[in-house]
Amino acid sequence: MKTVTFDSLTLRAVVSELQEAITGAKVQDVRQVNRLSVALSLRSPGRTDVLALSCEASRARIHLADRDGLVYEPAGTFTMVLRKYIEGGVVASVRQLGFDRIAEILVRVHGTERRLILEIMGRHSNLALVDADNSVLDCAKRIGPHLSRVRPLLPGYAYVPPPAPPGAMDPLSPEAEQALHRAPVGDPAALASWLRETFIGLSPLLVGELVVRSEAAGIGDAWAAVFGAARACTWQPIVALDEQGAPLGAYPLGLASLPASRQRPVPTVNGALGDVHRSIATVSALEARRGEVVAEIRASLRARASRREDALRRVQDGDRADTMQQWGDLLLTLNADYDTSAGIACVSDLYADGAALHIPLDPSRTIAENAESYYRKARRMRSAAEWGKTQVRELEAQMADLESALASVQQTRDIHAIDACVRDLEARGLVRTRFHIEDRGEGDARSSGPDRGIRRVVGPDGHEILVGLNAEGNDRLVRQYCAPHDFWFHVRANTSAHVVVRNPERRTDLPRAVVEAAALIAARNSRAKHSSYVTVDYTMGKYVRRPRGAAHGRVTYSHERTISVDPSTDRP
Repeated sequence: MKTVTFDSLTLRAVVSELQEAITGAKVQDVRQVNRLSVALSLRSPGRTDVLALSCEASRARIHLADRDGLVYEPAGTFTMVLRKYIEGGVVASVRQLGFDRIAEILVRVHGTERRLILEIMGRHSNLALVDADNSVLDCAKRIGPHLSRVRPLLPGYAYVPPPAPPGAMDPLSPEAEQALHRAPVGDPAALASWLRETFIGLSPLLVGELVVRSEAAGIGDAWAAVFGAARACTWQPIVALDEQGAPLGAYPLGLASLPASRQRPVPTVNGALGDVHRSIATVSALEARRGEVVAEIRASLRARASRREDALRRVQDGDRADTMQQWGDLLLTLNADYDTSAGIACVSDLYADGAALHIPLDPSRTIAENAESYYRKARRMRSAAEWGKTQVRELEAQMADLESALASVQQTRDIHAIDACVRDLEARGLVRTRFHIEDRGEGDARSSGPDRGIRRVVGPDGHEILVGLNAEGNDRLVRQYCAPHDFWFHVRANTSAHVVVRNPERRTDLPRAVVEAAALIAARNSRAKHSSYVTVDYTMGKYVRRPRGAAHGRVTYSHERTISVDPSTDRP
């Protein structure tokens, strides 16, 4: 088992808990987690809950979340629509449509009822806000007629639910148990196929679970155990673990298809999902960090392998030094006034039994000058060969250290161990200094140390912000300090300081307060600092490039997001 999917049974368990937890709650705030995920702040008497909804292809879900475990980004169009139409409203109901993976939250705002509908369907997942007249107000993924002629999802269109498979039966209906008499018992593969074709909403995991339970107790008892709990909402949620103990996912019932040692009971399904997805985010950050460091180590290995080949060629060229020395000696056996205009000298090779030897000459030089030229070549070749031998030894030792570090980074499951390895490699000069810059001072534009032209600022929540103070500082900030996962800020279409927010946790987004603080720094260090409305672009470091031959501080960037700030504000 590689993962535990968010299936219809999980959704039913989540909805049953949400019906008790958030019905009657007031929608205080709507925040954007990312382009396909939002979080609703719901106020109930005595407490505030955060409801996370996501239509990401691999992590579509709905559950209560830890408010401190979410990182928000500036609101996009869909989030702004949600704020306009449901903020201040009250959650009237939460329900699952049939036994499908569709959740509907009914919000009553000033007497008008609007529905927030989450469709969990893999890469076709979506999140839509539907008005009282069943027209779509907006959705996270706008699906035009050119993408779906049958079911477009666009503002102003009537909302049409996803079509159910023809002939499929709701497993919670009274007819479902009667249909079990037609089940092909005794053949697990045939039973699994029959379950998928007969009933709606059965995930591969749930089908497999029913087959495993039916082998021990029969399909009737297996069905009653699973769907009896679903009807009564008597859940026994667990967190499924892999062989190393890392969370695979959460499920509302214990899994007969998974060893008991790899299942951890938890109090609620919502809490389990929150823990699992927080862990998944941590693992994603670890893998992203690992990928960056592995790529950097491999690049360093390739560079050293190339330098080693060059050094080996110099060592091999050293074998020709004796030949150059001999050619110089043989040229001096000729008369001093030897005619060099032919560009070649024919001499007797005293080093090879007097055989005739033709030595190339420079016609513009005398025979003595040609001999001295060969002596210089011999000295350079011997010197280069000695340097090459030293380089080969040093490079091979460095490559061995890099190979060892690469193996360590690929095997560890601790992101701090990766960071420690990177710091060690940087200190020894084995990788470029781009992940961590330790012990940075405040610096100023006139300093001559490693931080010249760069100033360090401590932003909200302790975030480290670096500011370029001049063209050189901006250039160094982008080339040396800005890691791929850091965030880079610059005033749009104007001259300004480059601002970098360090992101050692490799988050995909920054808190709103940090974004505003960095944008204000960029605006106040720009030609537009006296304006009351300044537009600032920001993007991740991996999308910022300095064109070849460009002046200091000149870059191109993509995947930008935009925020507008007022430099005259009193905010820091």
